[in-house]
Formats: sequence, C-alpha cells, structure tokens
Amino acid sequence: MPRGTKVDVALSCPVPIASTESVLLGHGSGGRMSGDLLRNILLPALQNPVLERLDDQAVVEVGGSRIAFTTDSFVVKPLFFPGGDIGTLAVNGTVNDLAMGGAVSLFLRLPLILRDGILFPYTPLFLSTA
Repeated sequence: MPRGTKVDVALSCPVPIASTESVLLGHGSGGRMSGDLLRNILLPALQNPVLERLDDQAVVEVGGSRIAFTTDSFVVKPLFFPGGDIGTLAVNGTVNDLAMGGAVSLFLRLPLILRDGILFPYTPLFLSTA
C-alpha cells in the first residue's frame, strides 16, 4: 500500500457469549458474565445471606465487633503496566473493596494465582510491590 493512503479501520469488541456450559475467561471480568455466574451458580450453591448482599466485602459480627472481610485475586496481561504491576493492582483493588463499605484495612490476605509460564525471577518483584 502506498505511503499516505487512507485506510478505514473499524475496531470492535466481540459480544460476550450469553450461554455456556463451562467457565470462560469472561466470567472473571467483573461484568455481566461474572454477575450471571454469581447469581445462577455460586449463590444458589452457597446459600449464604451475607454473600447474597453482593457487597464488595462481607461484614460479619465477631465477639461483638463488626468485621469486614474481602479477598480478591487478579490475572492480568501484561504483568507490568503504566502505573504499576500485578502486585500493586492486587493490594489496591482489595483495599478499595473494603473502603467502599467504609471499613479500614487492618490486614491483607495474599491469594496467589501463579500462571503457567511466569518466570521465577518475576515472583519476588510482585510480592515486593504488593
């Protein structure tokens, strides 16, 4: 194609699959497919009124005190991106879930999803930024 030739380009995002018999990557996106998975599969199986509120955190009473608890885990590509990496995303995303309910973060749980193929030298980097 000669230099300076105009080309019309249209970008599109595929429509999510509405019905599926298995878990897909889109179920972890936090969007419609995540909501469908929660409402149609997970909540009926768990039958837990605290979880059924669908808040960003679960608030339970322990020893006369209200405790807010949340956990989050992330799988992203690329692992490093402008402004952070998977470690900073994991901490900030989890703390934000608590803040949305007015809770103060006292402790963090560290779930690790180590994707197949991640180079061993990267793992300490993510932990140091978390």
